[in-house]
Amino acid sequence: MRIRAAVAESPGAPMTIEDVELDDQLRDKELLVRVVACAICKADLLVRDKRVPFPLPAVLGHEGVGVVERVGANVDTVNVGDHVIMTFPNDGTCGHCLGGQPRWCDAGERLMWGGTRFDGSESALKRNGKALGGHMFQQSAFATHVIAIEHNVVVVASGLPLEQYVIGCGVMTGAGGVLNTLKPNADSTIAVFGAGGVGASAILAAKMSGCRQIIAVEPYENRRDIALELGATHSIDSRDHDVAEQIRRITGGGADFALCCAPDEKVLSPALGALAAGGTVGVIGDPGVGIDASFEISTIIGVGKTIHGINGGESVARNFLPRLIDAHQRGLFPFDRILKQYAFDDINTAISDMEAGTVIKPVLVM
Repeated sequence: MRIRAAVAESPGAPMTIEDVELDDQLRDKELLVRVVACAICKADLLVRDKRVPFPLPAVLGHEGVGVVERVGANVDTVNVGDHVIMTFPNDGTCGHCLGGQPRWCDAGERLMWGGTRFDGSESALKRNGKALGGHMFQQSAFATHVIAIEHNVVVVASGLPLEQYVIGCGVMTGAGGVLNTLKPNADSTIAVFGAGGVGASAILAAKMSGCRQIIAVEPYENRRDIALELGATHSIDSRDHDVAEQIRRITGGGADFALCCAPDEKVLSPALGALAAGGTVGVIGDPGVGIDASFEISTIIGVGKTIHGINGGESVARNFLPRLIDAHQRGLFPFDRILKQYAFDDINTAISDMEAGTVIKPVLVM
């Protein structure tokens, strides 16, 4: 079938919206989904810029929502007409999946970054007869239609305004990093490094948890202001040379938790320095393959500090996303305040605005 898609041609180049071919002969566990909307995430730009291995030219996008139009064989939990939020893929069969940790799926890296279908075969996307990289997170939702899989969709109520619930990656990851991994209590203090889509969601989750102090560390002033509106009690310009010292002063000795949401390897050292004894740094932001971070080892040995890598908020999406939707509907998790909608044709404007820091979470409406 012919679809419209945004094609990433080469590092740094604008995306071009054009007609491409989608092989819609569905295989086991596959779904054909009409995309309603898709958010833009920093990870899309890392792929575009070849900081994450992925075959270009390609159709990207991994935070799609839409309506199921057809289902392939052996699909047991999704039906035609279902409204779905697309999220991280997993194979549903490995030990981690069966043990309740689908974010650690043995096949996860291939399913997210391989550029191929669920069964490992060539991309279903072609342009002028030549294969395009696709199936990013088993979606590639910068398009009007995608082939998804049963294991990366969450069915939601048909009356839900889908374009307002593009929460399958950044929002889920930030909120899950707090609620599922760090699990602060009401007396906790937390510093969030980066107040983009992931960090802002983490701040909302920290407020929902009742954290006593929530410190947003962010270079863009407008994002610091929004972080304070969302529930941060303090904000710090991340370009300051004494960030860790400021956090220790604010908290009276150091934060219980820090969350590195910015895709910047330089934030790990100040995040560790900002912790109190026994504190934990959660690392979410990924600057790309082959990037090392450094810190002074003695700063964690004598005081029992922990570094915890976090993938997808360590979420079981089918349980966690309904929890976030319910919290939003009750006014406890107003993530819609970080979203801004753009027409699909304006994808490059949306990307420019995000890179300039003038918008936190752009959403393309198809």
